[in-house]
Amino acid sequence: VYKRQVLDDPWPQVLEVRVFASADAFNPLVERIHEIPGSREWPLSLLDGSPSPDGGVAGLQLHLVFGAPVETLRLEDEVVGRAFQTPEASYCVLGGLGPEDPRAHPADQTISTLVRMEEALKGQGMELTHLGRTWFFLHRILGWYQEFNGARTRIYQDRGIFQGYVPASTGIGGMNHRGSALLASALAVKAKGGQARIREVPSPLQCSAGDYGSSFSRAAELQSRESRRLFVSGTASIDPEGETAHAGNVGAQIGLTFQVVEAILASRDMGFSDVVRGNAYFKDAADAPALGPALASYGLAPEQVVVSRNTVCREDLLFEMEVEASRAVV
Repeated sequence: VYKRQVLDDPWPQVLEVRVFASADAFNPLVERIHEIPGSREWPLSLLDGSPSPDGGVAGLQLHLVFGAPVETLRLEDEVVGRAFQTPEASYCVLGGLGPEDPRAHPADQTISTLVRMEEALKGQGMELTHLGRTWFFLHRILGWYQEFNGARTRIYQDRGIFQGYVPASTGIGGMNHRGSALLASALAVKAKGGQARIREVPSPLQCSAGDYGSSFSRAAELQSRESRRLFVSGTASIDPEGETAHAGNVGAQIGLTFQVVEAILASRDMGFSDVVRGNAYFKDAADAPALGPALASYGLAPEQVVVSRNTVCREDLLFEMEVEASRAVV
């Protein structure tokens, strides 16, 4: 949720809808969502991820803004994002963004998706260098994750992203409602007059993801006059050398992941009490109950975290987590 200090309109505007559910619920969910007035202006991502053996919906997340007029972004008449302005920055939230041809090779679909992302941003006077946070949902991730990384890296190199800030990101497995190899969401920020800025936040307990070929920052902080927002990338049980820790032990993997996230939060003078939303991804739905003790230990309410079944990017990783935290600037 993004808020202006002075609310011109007390009602929120939806920037993106993201739903984790069983694949057989996709079509009914789209129909129900489109019954809501104005919903056809919302970028929509439906992702296969119900942790229940009976299917259904794991959770729904809305990105909202209060007090700012919102513009809908389209590519070839397809809704791909929404944009708004504050006195400090221009913002674009993209969602449900896939390739031009969902039958192409997955690596080519990655290139196509990033090029379409670039086209959507250019319509708002932005470039890929303005990306602050990305999400990539990859169908059958284990079969082509390295190819995805290679394609993303080539685009980032070509666009000069490595010369500045590399976006925080989540890359997680899961089928999507469009039937493409991947679906992407993103947040882009273009500061006005240097009043807002976004910067990389390293992980105190892990190496850079770039050390093992993944082109993303461990976390990012967006600072404005009113608040600091910390986006912690998808985080898993990876040791300081970039190797998987606690293979086969989901409890230990959850424990290390929470320690890593806690250290990132603490590095920015935040804690789990500042977390406003989170996602917990389990490779095996049967492991999901193991999250409860960790949530209780760190003071997170279950309703703050969407728990879903999604394949993590390594065969031996059983759990991944991302969070977003916010603290007012005093």
